[in-house]
Amino acid sequence: MVRLWCGPAAWILGLLWPLSVCGQPALDKLEQELQQPEPAPEPGYLGVTLDDRGEQGLGVRVLAVVQGGPGARAGLLPGDLLTHVDDRPVASLAEFAEMLSPLPAGTRVRFTVQREERTLELEATLAARPAAGRAGQAAGQPPLRLGARVKAVDLAAQRRLALPGTRGALVLAVHPGGLADRAGLKPDAVIVGINGQRVERPEDIERLLQRVQVPGKLALLCYLGGRLQERTVDVQQEDLERQMQPGAQAAFAPRQPGGKPNAEQRIAELERRVQELEARIAELEQMLQQPPPEPLP
Repeated sequence: MVRLWCGPAAWILGLLWPLSVCGQPALDKLEQELQQPEPAPEPGYLGVTLDDRGEQGLGVRVLAVVQGGPGARAGLLPGDLLTHVDDRPVASLAEFAEMLSPLPAGTRVRFTVQREERTLELEATLAARPAAGRAGQAAGQPPLRLGARVKAVDLAAQRRLALPGTRGALVLAVHPGGLADRAGLKPDAVIVGINGQRVERPEDIERLLQRVQVPGKLALLCYLGGRLQERTVDVQQEDLERQMQPGAQAAFAPRQPGGKPNAEQRIAELERRVQELEARIAELEQMLQQPPPEPLP
């Protein structure tokens, strides 16, 4: 005769029976899962472009603010001077990065800001850094072109244009109807930021343009006439279609090494050379206007 246990003892045995069958491996697996470290929190992201050159250790200057980012939601504006982080003085970009880099997303940070003649206290909640391709171009979409010929900023251009440094991309020529033209850029403009991201050299422009949403907005931070300005232009699907037309494509796209230049590329190259010659002539004229050095006694 077989007896069936229906009481509490049978229920306990029913729970223990799988462990007795699986044995030690099941317990080891459970112990390993409990000992696994928790994932590290994502580092905090403020969404601003900063610079400390020319500030004499008094803080870091806001050059651009990412639209919709934590800095923008906190009320930060281009031109603000950040002097303190959580009541701690900031003298350089290195100090600012040292203060913020250990902070994870979700941390509240208080900034002391000098805006013209006013001193403000603003609080930002750091967020996770957005993925590079989250708001970028769709797969298979042709690369967006600025519609301008640029080169690196050398020391001669820095002196001639009274720039604070040599970072950025110096505009040599602007293609009519392109994004740079519609943004109001002219030769001798120096692009130092695109949509809140720093432009250190001309190669950065193509990389940052790949992240621009189409349709969307393109914000160019640049020096125009010695003043730092932000120019915004709407980017439409027609801009990509215009670039793919045979005549315009040659003007927007750089010539491949070893390839024979066509008429559009030859004109653009001549325009670039004329701009460089004009810049060199202006520099020589300034040198000639300087008084000659006094003779040594």
